[in-house]
Amino acid sequence: MRSVQQTLRNLIMIAYLLALLSPLPTLATPQPPPSGSPVNPETSLSNEYSDQIKTMRQTDTASGGEVSENSETPIIPEDEGEEPFTGEIVRGREGIPFPDPTMVVLEPTPTALPEIPEVVEPTPTPWQRPSRCETNETKRERYSENGSESEILWDKLFLSEDLVPMDSGEVYGANTDLFPYGPKSGEGVYIRMEMYRVPCVPYRIRMTKGSYYYDSGLNALKNYDTNSAGRGALHSWVEQKLFPTPPRKR
Repeated sequence: MRSVQQTLRNLIMIAYLLALLSPLPTLATPQPPPSGSPVNPETSLSNEYSDQIKTMRQTDTASGGEVSENSETPIIPEDEGEEPFTGEIVRGREGIPFPDPTMVVLEPTPTALPEIPEVVEPTPTPWQRPSRCETNETKRERYSENGSESEILWDKLFLSEDLVPMDSGEVYGANTDLFPYGPKSGEGVYIRMEMYRVPCVPYRIRMTKGSYYYDSGLNALKNYDTNSAGRGALHSWVEQKLFPTPPRKR
């Protein structure tokens, strides 16, 4: 068994030595195809490019690798009919000429604003001062049968400016609110008259827990603190204003 293994090792060593000593195979030089045989187009095209490359290398070597400035043949031939570039316009061969960028003046394009319809606001009719009351009367409007008449909830009096005293609580009532009108009064007084629907002046609106009272004329200028449902009392200051006493003759 050992002799067989030894013999195989010797044979392998001899084959390895023979392979090292044998010469390498040479590559076959490609031969042109015989006449009449088919030609491969890819091989023909490759040979044609190889010939051109060789010719260009020989030309560059002969001229020292430089291109003569006086050569009549341009490096890149110009197309026939192409205009020489002057630097003033930029366009293609068949394109539309564009102006020189330095000559372009950018102007803002006006934007049309949407038309806004005109809004016509109605002119309010100014509230005119009511006329003078022709009658002296009081109208009562009952709104609660169980309400008390002894307590006044609110009291509003519309009168001229010359009938406003120094102490309105003593003359017209402790809880009476005065709204004078005249040259010195503003528009707010007339608006308030419109809100309370004042028909004439002087005019008064009183409210108790059971009724509304609407006083006009002299009844509007009375004091109702002692009895809101009664006839009322005209203060001496108001009498002197409305009915001045003529001076006595000496």
